[in-house]
Amino acid sequence: MKLQLFFLIILFSASNLLAQNNTNTNNTNTNNSEKIEIKEIKVKETKALKKESAGKMEETISPSSVVPALTPVSVESEKVIGTSEEMKVSKDQQSSYAAKKAKFVSKQTEYNQQRTQRTYNVSQETELQGLCQQVAAESPASFESLLFYYETGQYDLTRASALLKAYEMNPLNIDVRKQMLIYNFLLNKKDETRAALIDIFNANVYPTAIQNYGVDVLKSVPQNGILITHGTEDSFGALYAERVLRKREDVTIICLDWLNSPQWRANLKAQGIKLPNADFIDVKYLEELCHLNQNRNVALSLTIPKEYFLPMLSNLYISGLVFEYKEVPTDNSLTNEVLWRTTLEKKLIETKDHDLVLNYIPMMAQLSRYYESQKQTSEKIEMDKEINEVAKSRGKTLK
Repeated sequence: MKLQLFFLIILFSASNLLAQNNTNTNNTNTNNSEKIEIKEIKVKETKALKKESAGKMEETISPSSVVPALTPVSVESEKVIGTSEEMKVSKDQQSSYAAKKAKFVSKQTEYNQQRTQRTYNVSQETELQGLCQQVAAESPASFESLLFYYETGQYDLTRASALLKAYEMNPLNIDVRKQMLIYNFLLNKKDETRAALIDIFNANVYPTAIQNYGVDVLKSVPQNGILITHGTEDSFGALYAERVLRKREDVTIICLDWLNSPQWRANLKAQGIKLPNADFIDVKYLEELCHLNQNRNVALSLTIPKEYFLPMLSNLYISGLVFEYKEVPTDNSLTNEVLWRTTLEKKLIETKDHDLVLNYIPMMAQLSRYYESQKQTSEKIEMDKEINEVAKSRGKTLK
């Protein structure tokens, strides 16, 4: 019997807490009167797909001419300014520089929050490059001009010398530390990646809840499967569970955001993973990626925005904290019962200290329906009670 696929409206608002790179994408405040509604979603057919040509991963990145020319800071510029007029000019320059930095960060954040694509389109890329150049014109050798230049390239490792220089200048900056973590991961530097993950989480950049959630996400993935995540935070949680806690080291983690790196795409293809013949990472790209690797136990994190799921609903089956992609009808009822009863650690269920706990509800709702169909009345009552407790803990109600 083919399982009916159920979504929770709140699932998608909660999951977006980890869906984007370096920012919270929820942007929606809900109060206690908001109700969670379980809905059945109509299925849509899979689209026709293409194949991608192969490439090679460059193992080392050396400083190159792609980094913008750096103008040495004049010694004169560091002298104490004496006159009030000179002091006014200096303050005006600082204000102008701060404004340009803020504008770049604002636009970058906006484009990183897009719900249907992870790649900047041509106009967005052009705008960010222009804003980056404005920052560099104010202060060519600054930390920000280097970091912004690297970030605008969306993990293009030919720009890595700018990142390395920025890290050398300000190794305590959290944004550059995140970028260095990703850089080491993309280059498959295992020791450096593990050390960077420990550093990020020890610095309390992310709550423990994200580690706990990452463990159960990994445990939800089929053996030797591929876990597809969306952005930085959900990927870091899964990576921490795998690389630091040594959970489910058989799983291959693919972050949609990091697929913008042509060097990493080449590396993945060298590992036998099939990728679409495209470099624009969006809804269509994910659909094709799943189809091309349908025999490799593909699992999609629930932190991915719902827009990505809609074109392939007929092939998605809830399995713990992921959707398994299957092109044949699958009943995951027993899989979910094993996950719930014995496999998942459920530390986040115990603490309920983060909205991500709401992402357990789809699996729990599926189990409730299964128990009902099997006339397991006491199990259904127990599960429904737990569902309500989870929802209530985050200020939600069910109907």
